[in-house]
Amino acid sequence: MTTAPNPHASLRVTLPGIAICLLAVACERSPAPADSDGAPFSVLPNLLLISIDTLRADRLSLYGYSRPTSPRLDQVAAESIVFDRFYYNGGGTLPSHMSLFTALHPATHGIGPESAKTLEPERLTLTEALRARGYATAAFTDGGWIAGKFGFAQGFDEYHETGGGFAASVPKAEAWLAGRAPDRPFFLFLHSYDVHSSWKSLPYDCPGEAELDFAGHPPEGFNGCKRGLCASTLLADSNARVQAGAARLDDLFSPAELRYISDLYDGCVRWTDARLGDFFDGLRGEGLWENTLVVILSDHGEEFGEHGALLHDQGGYEELARIPLLIKPVGPRRAERRVDGLAAMVDVMPTVLDLLGSSAPPEVQGSSLVPAIAERRTRRPNVHMYSVLRDGRFKYFSDERRIFDLAADPGEHANLFAGRPDLAAGLERTVRDLIAVDHAAALDFSRRNPLAPPATLSEEEAARLRSLGYVR
Repeated sequence: MTTAPNPHASLRVTLPGIAICLLAVACERSPAPADSDGAPFSVLPNLLLISIDTLRADRLSLYGYSRPTSPRLDQVAAESIVFDRFYYNGGGTLPSHMSLFTALHPATHGIGPESAKTLEPERLTLTEALRARGYATAAFTDGGWIAGKFGFAQGFDEYHETGGGFAASVPKAEAWLAGRAPDRPFFLFLHSYDVHSSWKSLPYDCPGEAELDFAGHPPEGFNGCKRGLCASTLLADSNARVQAGAARLDDLFSPAELRYISDLYDGCVRWTDARLGDFFDGLRGEGLWENTLVVILSDHGEEFGEHGALLHDQGGYEELARIPLLIKPVGPRRAERRVDGLAAMVDVMPTVLDLLGSSAPPEVQGSSLVPAIAERRTRRPNVHMYSVLRDGRFKYFSDERRIFDLAADPGEHANLFAGRPDLAAGLERTVRDLIAVDHAAALDFSRRNPLAPPATLSEEEAARLRSLGYVR
């Protein structure tokens, strides 16, 4: 457990609150935070932020999946704002979560496995902004690339790297909630790798036999191992062979084996959904649910051969880039509201602070989604995933010279690059302009602040990452 120093202890948030008009036609400024009917909060709302690592949106029944993978999250969605086109801003677990907490693009905050650096203390995080307002702050995570040492612990009174998924972390979070000072609002962050590929024999292996809810018996002769490799290691090695041109995915796995791997993932989604449902029931029983803003999301999705690979190595494709975002507002239960239009990971911090009556720091690169909630549509023109750009219709892969028309080709299989040179040129200009903005912001910050210290992995941390298929 990490107890973090607070480099912003003297910071006071004195910006005016806003009326949280989640279901109103428009929003108005108010002298104090208010619920969605405009009534001032008797106490500051709590915040519960949940990240389900590696969860793709289209594997949840609330996003239209044919299997009942998320009955408990469906219940939360029924009283939430659901964003239908929410995207990460690129990168894996580490840079994506750092964008969540800083509202900065990965190229701006510069935190990633390759950078070996930590977040600068001068960067203001979501957690620090809330602690400055008097929030009790705690995190219960599965560690790995979300270890506190990378800067995630900034602003947290307690930062736990529990491991063991929600089965281990939820009881500890419940104990923390029971023991906290009841007169303080809380910010609780939960993160788990429960739907992430596993280090055990099966590629996705939940407690008990939950992963078999949809998978059933494995194909004959397949137990999650091949070529002397199992689970995450097998999937990562297969991707390496594909990327080297030594094999195609279809050469390494039969259709039945690929389908079984995918089915195991669905079972883990269902198991995770059940654990969270139990936790939510507990919050309701303790009278905490109504006054808690609940945000549920993921950092990136997962591939199951849609574009010739597994895991989440390729980046940018819909199965990786489109992730869930649910926001359950404070106050009495409302009907579900769906929001169309593009939204991005960097928008979450400004939105949460807006909903809790604060304003985001001026350097953030995202925007509050509160106006979009009233209009049921966002105004964001594009989502920037470094060299990949998603606008209202097209997906552009600058480095790979690919363009896909998602309206006509949602599976991203027909590359239009060669036949649409004018479109390609315009999208390339947009990408280069956005990258230049990110780099300029990073350079400006580095000129005004000292270099961040390096982040080195201990043997235990490296072993944890190897078990997830990250470090080889």
